Amino acid sequence: MTGRTAGGVRRGRGGRVRRALAAAVVLAGVAAVAGGAVPEQTGAGDGAAAAVAGADPPDRRREDTSPPAPTASPAPPGDPLAAPAPSRPADALAEAAARARRITDRTTEWASFTLVDRATGRTVGDSRAAQRTNVESVVKAWLAADLLATAERAGRQLTAYERGRMATMLRDSDDDDAEVIWRQLGGDSSIRRMISTCRMTDTTVYPEMWSLTQISPRDMARLGSCLVPGPGRLLSARTGRELLGLMRTVSRSDAFGIPEAQPAGAGVPVAVKNGWTEHGGAGRWNVNCLAMWGEDLRWVLAVAVRYPIPRRLAYGAGVCRRVTDALFP
Repeated sequence: MTGRTAGGVRRGRGGRVRRALAAAVVLAGVAAVAGGAVPEQTGAGDGAAAAVAGADPPDRRREDTSPPAPTASPAPPGDPLAAPAPSRPADALAEAAARARRITDRTTEWASFTLVDRATGRTVGDSRAAQRTNVESVVKAWLAADLLATAERAGRQLTAYERGRMATMLRDSDDDDAEVIWRQLGGDSSIRRMISTCRMTDTTVYPEMWSLTQISPRDMARLGSCLVPGPGRLLSARTGRELLGLMRTVSRSDAFGIPEAQPAGAGVPVAVKNGWTEHGGAGRWNVNCLAMWGEDLRWVLAVAVRYPIPRRLAYGAGVCRRVTDALFP
């Protein structure tokens, strides 16, 4: 008895159709494998097709022995505990020079500085460090050193007269005393000795006027370095002590600028020789500051300023102090 379903399809015919369809699918699969084709995997749809075809379910299929396709290895994740790459150490001297340059660059009408670190041999300054200005009374430090060195080469001590003149020339910046000593040393010949002895590259003699010797801030710093005593230097330990003792006891009114910033520490004196002149014809002040301090006089600083007369001496002294504060905060 065959009977019919509600849809009018014979049950027996339907069974034969299913068996024929299954056989066709199997034959197609064999043909595909024989032809080298790999069916695309589509997830859940494959399980349904396998069930229709009468094939084993996915978890019972034969293992695929073909080698897997190569895959890129994932990059290892960063180690959050790994030490960061070492950063370049800060250059304290360069940073200090940059602070000081911001002050001289903004100064009206002209200002410049040079700092020498004698312990390392490094020198820092600004873009005007090779430009010339009047040396003013800074040269008195050289005149005193030249007097001491000349007497020592001659194998004699300074006379009381010479020593008195030298003391007031440095402590009180007396121009008359400087004139006497300068002439005793040969006038312009002493300035030429300064240029050669201290290896100055920018300084020029102004004939018969020691105060108008043209000098750059970097040569001013070279002058300070040149006055440091020691074996084989211009000044011996004995003569150097005498000079530095006078430079460390300059009268208070003349020890402006660098000493006011106390770069050697509170209450520690520095060796200083400043120079300042109000030039009415030019309508400007010329103010120079030179100082040395530290162990074995490690630090030598020169600051030079030119500006209009109405600003008075205090303005130039303030520039010297601010540059020092920037270098040694």
